[in-house]
Amino acid sequence: MAQSTTGKKVTARERARLAIAEGLAEELREQQRIATERESAATKFYEADDRREALEAELATIDADRGRAVLELDALGLKIDKIATLLSITEAEVRRLRKAATPAAAATAASDPVGDSNV
Repeated sequence: MAQSTTGKKVTARERARLAIAEGLAEELREQQRIATERESAATKFYEADDRREALEAELATIDADRGRAVLELDALGLKIDKIATLLSITEAEVRRLRKAATPAAAATAASDPVGDSNV
């Protein structure tokens, strides 16, 4: 038996809808794959950023300790140039560490770990 023209149109329409649905499903799978990869990359960034912030806070604490040692040398009568020579650091680093040893500087360093406030 031959199919009627109406029956062929219905079958063609159903095949077209199925093809469109399959295409849309494939697009959706691709979008989900891309979204998952983006999420993974962003997660890696934020995890690394959290580790960086922790290290910056630790470095600020270490610099405060170093600064207190510089202040002790200063209190013992050594001038900046002599402290720099003794510690094998620059005079600029001596001045920076002296500032880092003050409580206000330590608080600023903790809130501004990149050090933009000293620019």
